[in-house]
Amino acid sequence: MLEGALGAKGVNIVNAIHLARQRGIQVNRTRVEGGQGAGDLLEVRVATSSKAVTVAGTMLGEDHPRVVRIDDFRINVEPRGVFLVLRNRDVPGVIGRVGTLLGNAGINIAEYHQARLSAGGEALAAVCVDAPLPPPVIASLGAMAEVRSVAQVAFG
Repeated sequence: MLEGALGAKGVNIVNAIHLARQRGIQVNRTRVEGGQGAGDLLEVRVATSSKAVTVAGTMLGEDHPRVVRIDDFRINVEPRGVFLVLRNRDVPGVIGRVGTLLGNAGINIAEYHQARLSAGGEALAAVCVDAPLPPPVIASLGAMAEVRSVAQVAFG
């Protein structure tokens, strides 16, 4: 897990925690028995002085990793390639407008996962795309009235 935050070069199971601490990353490990009902769940919380996010993942079989939760939103996304995480208002037309904007920019959508906590409230979209978005496209998404935030995540 720490390899993604620290870079793959020279990171291994023996030195990952030491390298993280050298870079000022606080690492806490907690093991909870039982609980989630299906397999092991790995939860990572990343916090800065102004923002925090919790991401949970699991393995479905030996070769099928999945991100299953971002904060309180339940999703099912394979952690590969590039995906966008959008927080938006749950109103009609958002998915279509996001798709149109990406299509007009020549960005192909591989998968679109939408989750909400309640009808009409806040929603979260995990949008898997075929290529990284250039900064102007990310800015255009962020400028949409219904979109509260946009983050691009790239898995190596």
